Amino acid sequence: MDNTVYTTQASTQARPGTEQGSTQSPGTNLRKVTVNFAPETYDTLVNIAKVRNITMSEVLRQAIGLMAFYVDETKRGSKFLIERGNEKSELRIL
Repeated sequence: MDNTVYTTQASTQARPGTEQGSTQSPGTNLRKVTVNFAPETYDTLVNIAKVRNITMSEVLRQAIGLMAFYVDETKRGSKFLIERGNEKSELRIL
């Protein structure tokens, strides 16, 4: 495995998939995006933020970074395993 670092802080450069509703925050290189969640998904986001003692924005940044890592590694043929005791199962995100 290489030493790629996955970061999720948005830049001012246009990116593929940029939504029409995204805006650049004044005086920063960050983008602001409005996202709609189902109530259950929102509650999950709030809960993760509380448990980890981080902001909801940071939860989303970390989730995007984790997904980027997963996509890159699966493209390279990597597999992700979950091990519980003696049992192993493969993690697949569809």
